[in-house]
Amino acid sequence: MFRQNSAWTVTNTGWKVETTYDSHLTFSITLKRKPMFFILFLIVPVCMLSVLNNCVFLLPCDSGEKSGYAITVFLAFAVFLTIMSSLLPQNSDNISIFSVFLVIQTAASTLITIIALAMRRVSYFPYDKPIPSWIVKLIKCCTCRKKTIPIVMVQSVATLETPANREKNVTHPENSAKDLKPTWNDVVNIFDFVFLIAFSLVLILSAIFCFTIAATRNPI
Repeated sequence: MFRQNSAWTVTNTGWKVETTYDSHLTFSITLKRKPMFFILFLIVPVCMLSVLNNCVFLLPCDSGEKSGYAITVFLAFAVFLTIMSSLLPQNSDNISIFSVFLVIQTAASTLITIIALAMRRVSYFPYDKPIPSWIVKLIKCCTCRKKTIPIVMVQSVATLETPANREKNVTHPENSAKDLKPTWNDVVNIFDFVFLIAFSLVLILSAIFCFTIAATRNPI
């Protein structure tokens, strides 16, 4: 008697008779796992956690929560790895593609944690410590100069009518922008932006690669 199962569904059945010296009756059953449980409780949470993993670079280093946030996300990935290892069969012939995706995100979380700790250290560098020239060039390439509105102290209406006084009191943003030098906080902000773009690309490419292979893979 056949009964419905909540985890597996029967896609195909068959039987055949083999006759050599003795007669053998062979039955074959093809099962397919129902994916809704894994989608709701594994795939969707891991995908959301992968997005939160890249949000580490949105936190400022001055808040003090950057490194703690990165370590918390890494521990969450470690917990999901433990859950996956307990749910899936332990073999090396057929490895789940989602397990590969989870390992990639755990490795990315490890790198993000190391980078977050390094950026926390860089933010405490003294202001008089020189910044390498290639970092200064990177800051100039990635940032745009903001136009500031000059503030003029008005003493009387007559003083504003004189061109010499107007030229003397008004500060030009072009000249003041040239005197500004990048600080180590600017370096941290630029590298946060660069690493956010880089790890977002890693997440998108790894998701496309793994889920494309999973969609085209023959069911076992």
